Amino acid sequence: MEKYLEMLKSHGAALAIKIDAATVVTAPWTLYKCQYGCDMYGTNLKCPPYTPTWRETRDMLSDFTTAILFMAHDTNQVNTLAVDLSRQLFLDDYYKVIAFGADACTRC
Repeated sequence: MEKYLEMLKSHGAALAIKIDAATVVTAPWTLYKCQYGCDMYGTNLKCPPYTPTWRETRDMLSDFTTAILFMAHDTNQVNTLAVDLSRQLFLDDYYKVIAFGADACTRC
């Protein structure tokens, strides 16, 4: 696991940590925050209502035991880092990998 955390850091992540996937909490209020608080709601494929629901995300995460959480000061790097890491994990025989990127949200 340390190999992957170092990979992220060496490619621009300011922070990269291993976490227990069961500690990731999803909740319905997150959708409402976007739906009723953002003028951009429904205009970006990376945002609700185009994203998986909180229940779908919770159910999918229940299939995993470990997750990697990372942060980059340059938000343009996040998606590239996530995709590159998931590719490397796949090539290293971790076939059940999913990457969640991020976009610059004007509200959050």
